[in-house]
Amino acid sequence: MPYTSSQAIRSQGAILAHGAGSPAVYTEVEELTDIQLTGIAVQSVDVTNLSSSSKEFIAGLNDNGSIQISGNYTHGVGQKALWADASAGTTAPYKLTLGSHLITPIVITFSGFPTKFDLSTKVDGKVEFSSAIKITGDITITP
Repeated sequence: MPYTSSQAIRSQGAILAHGAGSPAVYTEVEELTDIQLTGIAVQSVDVTNLSSSSKEFIAGLNDNGSIQISGNYTHGVGQKALWADASAGTTAPYKLTLGSHLITPIVITFSGFPTKFDLSTKVDGKVEFSSAIKITGDITITP
């Protein structure tokens, strides 16, 4: 198929939401300015044996990485839930929505727990926050 134009997905409107309850009810983590999903790392398992002529490996379990976020600190409901989970070491469901302008947005769901929650302030500036969420278990991407 010949190239006609870029199919890039605009990042504006991306939303990370924190879930609670069963079934999960999601609350947006407010005023994010940056979302980074570190990606999947596949472990390699050494299966080399005395009959091997070279090192041999098989794929091990996936480490689904983490998600790094930062934004304007508002003390909103979603930010407070994230802070509370970081304080308590609580695992919760999360939903990342990309391409909210698309007819069918891309939705990435996973469970995770915050490994940090930082605040920063500067002279003549705003209060900002950053957090890292370690993903545990599988990631689901739809569609």
